[in-house]
Formats: sequence, C-alpha cells, structure tokens
Amino acid sequence: MTAEEYLRWEDTQLERHEFVDGRVREMGAVELWPDMTAEHDLVVRRMGTLLTEQLSATDCEVLLKDARTSATPDIEVRCGGKTCLIVEVMTPQSESHDYGGGFSRHRDHPVVQEIVQIALAYRWGNVLRRHVDHGNQWMLQAFEAGETVVLTSVELHVNVDELFVGLGPAPVPLYRPADSAT
Repeated sequence: MTAEEYLRWEDTQLERHEFVDGRVREMGAVELWPDMTAEHDLVVRRMGTLLTEQLSATDCEVLLKDARTSATPDIEVRCGGKTCLIVEVMTPQSESHDYGGGFSRHRDHPVVQEIVQIALAYRWGNVLRRHVDHGNQWMLQAFEAGETVVLTSVELHVNVDELFVGLGPAPVPLYRPADSAT
C-alpha cells in the first residue's frame, strides 16, 4: 500500500490507524486521544459567555461547573430558580460518562428543557430537546462545525464555529463514506 492509498483508505475508517514503514497499524488510546483539558475549558467559557450575554437582562443565571465537583454539568442555566438548560462539553475521556449518563441524569427533571452535548474530539454535538406535546419525549438535533444551532429554551443562536475557533481540526474526523469524500 502506498502512502496515498493509505490516506484514501483511512478517511473511510471508523477507527484511526497509522502508516509506518509501509505497514498499517491501529492506534492505541494514548496516541488517539490527546489531553483536551485546555480545549474543554475554552469551549465551556465561550458557551458560558454566549449564554451570559444572551440572558443578561433576564431572571436567568448561568452557572459554570466547579472543577472540584464532577457530578455537576459543565454549564447549568436556571431561569426563575429552575434549571432549564444543561451543557456538557465532552472530551474523549469523559464521553462515556457525559453522553448517555448525562442525559439519563437530567432527563427526568421536569423543568429541564434542553441538554446540549458537545464532543470536542469530533467538533460536533447534540441538542436533546424535551417535547411535552409528544408525551414528554426527547428529540435529538445533531450539529457540527459550520452550522448554527438554536437553543430554544434561552432563544440563543450559536454559530458552532465560534465555539471551536482556533482549536484546529478535529483530532478524530467524522466518518464519511469514501464516495462522499472530496
């Protein structure tokens, strides 16, 4: 396999590999997942700033996570003293805890209207939105870099690129079938 063939093939794979001395090998977790603590903190601050600016003239407050308390969400928005929005910024190390676990921890709270999950390693995320008109179901809206996502609970339009500006490309690219690669 040539280096060019490897690069075309790698773009179609779910797992990451490396091409060394003409051989392909799967990358281990240490090589694949860099420490993203600084990126995490930056994205939390950026989202917190956007929310604070949007809600400055309301009775809502934006609470950022106390780094010493792992059980709290990265950002919690309370309006009228009740939590309406939860934001979790996920690093590869926290995804298993924040992704499914974050949703299960917050979905049964009757006043939480939206849960935002931002995956740093992929530069994408989800907004889980409660729809009480549909039997209290939750609807998922996926978003990625280059898009604008609307947080209806606080009437905020977020340009996703603003969250990731200056962070460089995603460490793990989104999977795209080979025939859709450009």
